[in-house]
Amino acid sequence: LLRDPVERADSHYRMRRGRNEEPRTLIDSINKWKSYIEKEEQQALESVHTQMLNHQKYSYCQRGEYARQIKRWFKFFKRDQFLFIQSEQFFQKTQETLDQISRFLGVESEIIHDTRIYNRGNLETKMTTAERDFLREYFKPHNDELFKLLDQRFNWQ
Repeated sequence: LLRDPVERADSHYRMRRGRNEEPRTLIDSINKWKSYIEKEEQQALESVHTQMLNHQKYSYCQRGEYARQIKRWFKFFKRDQFLFIQSEQFFQKTQETLDQISRFLGVESEIIHDTRIYNRGNLETKMTTAERDFLREYFKPHNDELFKLLDQRFNWQ
């Protein structure tokens, strides 16, 4: 499941703000932590013993750079072993999407009776237009790369 990276980044940020773990604005935090996160990622590629504490907390954008992550998987597994689904589709059409997943896996589909959403954040603040524009611009080349890699487009705004 791939979530709109703009919404994913904002949700991650708002969760940390809601826990009083992030004093900066979204844009300030992304700009502050970018080089630290990139350094940790490089260290992790070089050593399995790297602790990625900053990455875990502040990787608002990096976790939504899906193409970069999927390319690593493609080094070990064939493309046809993957089914990529837009998470928004899953939440809007849960049963249809689960049926699609079952067909892909070659297993019998089950009827889902409870489609309640759990662990939904209840955050009072919303993403500003400036933040949304910043994130859209940030993710545009990453999303273009993803769509090309997968030969599949998602309707992320």
